[in-house]
Amino acid sequence: MKKGVMITILLLVLVLIGNTGCDVLFDLGCIDQPDYVEVIVNADVCVSFSDGKTPPTSIMWSGAQIEIAIIKAGGERVQFDRYASSGGCTDSVQGIFNVYREQPVEVVARPIYGVIPDFAGGGFYDSGKYRVSNNVATLRWSDIYPAKDFGDTYVWQPTISILVQPN
Repeated sequence: MKKGVMITILLLVLVLIGNTGCDVLFDLGCIDQPDYVEVIVNADVCVSFSDGKTPPTSIMWSGAQIEIAIIKAGGERVQFDRYASSGGCTDSVQGIFNVYREQPVEVVARPIYGVIPDFAGGGFYDSGKYRVSNNVATLRWSDIYPAKDFGDTYVWQPTISILVQPN
């Protein structure tokens, strides 16, 4: 009987000592410890327009209306509409997310309206007539962790340089 009690106590001590980290199964001592990394995204978007010829002529597309979405895996998102300045770039946009294990974060930008530059034929932007490239940036979990640990803050500042050209 004494031997059984000693073995039980020894096993209990081993389980408690082995569980000093935050194990989801037992969740002992983990009440206040976060299981995510806070990610602050500050995205800049610039857009250029090309005539699609060889060799191509391209210019920064001022006045274009750009839709910018910052999306965390699982569907959480923030979305903005910004206009490109005379230099072809929008004001920065920001999204803040609690990113859990294996979740990526993406910035997706696309033009939704604008006057086509004269050298490319003029008129108004029609998404069916033009293709957009270089419009997505992705932050993978492997970029965030182990650079930052759970409970830390990771700042990501991507610049997306969109290229728009005729189909």
